[in-house]
Amino acid sequence: MKRILAFIIVACMAVFVFIPVGNKSVSAAETSVFDREDNEIYLILEDFVQTHPKRQAFSQEEKAAADYIAERFGEEGLADVKQTTFYYGMDSSQNVSGRIPAAQVTARTVIIGAHYDNDVYGASDGTFDNGGGVAALIYIARKLAGASLPFNVEIVAFGAEEAGMVGSYFYAAQTLDAENTMLFINIDMIAGGDMLYAYGEDVKTDFEDFFVKISEKEGVSVPLKNMPANKRVTTLLWGSDGLPYFHAAQNSDQLYFRSAGVPSLLIFSGNMSSKYFGFVEAESFPTGLSHTSNDNLEFFKSAFGNSFVDKMQSVADTITAALTDEGFLSVAQNAANELVADAWRKTLVPAIVHAVLLAAVIVLGVLYYRKLVKTSILGDGAATGRKFFSKPDAEDIFEFKD
Repeated sequence: MKRILAFIIVACMAVFVFIPVGNKSVSAAETSVFDREDNEIYLILEDFVQTHPKRQAFSQEEKAAADYIAERFGEEGLADVKQTTFYYGMDSSQNVSGRIPAAQVTARTVIIGAHYDNDVYGASDGTFDNGGGVAALIYIARKLAGASLPFNVEIVAFGAEEAGMVGSYFYAAQTLDAENTMLFINIDMIAGGDMLYAYGEDVKTDFEDFFVKISEKEGVSVPLKNMPANKRVTTLLWGSDGLPYFHAAQNSDQLYFRSAGVPSLLIFSGNMSSKYFGFVEAESFPTGLSHTSNDNLEFFKSAFGNSFVDKMQSVADTITAALTDEGFLSVAQNAANELVADAWRKTLVPAIVHAVLLAAVIVLGVLYYRKLVKTSILGDGAATGRKFFSKPDAEDIFEFKD
């Protein structure tokens, strides 16, 4: 009996020791995948964030990262690789672009983009925001280069996104051929969230559904989900760039493309069904991963194992498969017909709403201040019995004298 009891105790201890708590530990079998030569997208990410961990907008480090991306685009076989410098006040940054020409000459184009700068927080190297997007761009360039497609593919890495989407603003204003751009695909923060989402308009569209269905058809490890209908229009916000948007999914580089009338698809990761606030990046880290010191490669390897790589791979494989699918061209050509009229990009209604809310706050603040003034003069009891807006009587006003 004692032997049986001892065996049970030892077994329970073994289970307790070897079951990981939360997601703080990763088994040797999981970590070994990072060393595999065929784990291409991880190796691209690792090389990028380790050689260029600090890429703050308008810095020399950001310029070095742009040089790196331009070199990689050329190595992967993109044509017409170039860096386009833009100026923002006294500062400057660069967009990096390359092309995959159509099989036959045409102006029809699909643009795939991701920003490459990052906000620097402690040990952050921008693995999540947005090293994973850059890795996906380079990987997609590798897989699509030389493909025979009935449209051009432009691959763009935007600078200075963290300063207010400055790079995509200048691209849309100075480079974009909106009339001939069938679709813009934006890849932002794909590695760390719980799920992958596709977001096009504030109604479901065929071009959004197409990418979701392709991810399911291809059997990628983390299929894309449609952004839930009840989260498409949530709360009115105002971006750092001065443009209004209705929820976080709109505050990324597709904003200016959509403003120019180009159908736009954002692919991002997060959790729209969270018990925290309705949206978090990851349920296990409700305070967020982006713009924190945890946004670095070693933390992601420790906290998530290869699952964050699976998300990058899923996004890259889905986009590659979608663009080479025979049904894509008709979906892309029809995308412009699915744009919501008078969409969130219109500034008048949000501006009116903000003005009304601001006026209400000011009025309430003034009223409360006047109540405090009356209370300080008359005391709580006297102030309560008087009209709220009335001025104090002359005999209630007194002066302090030495």
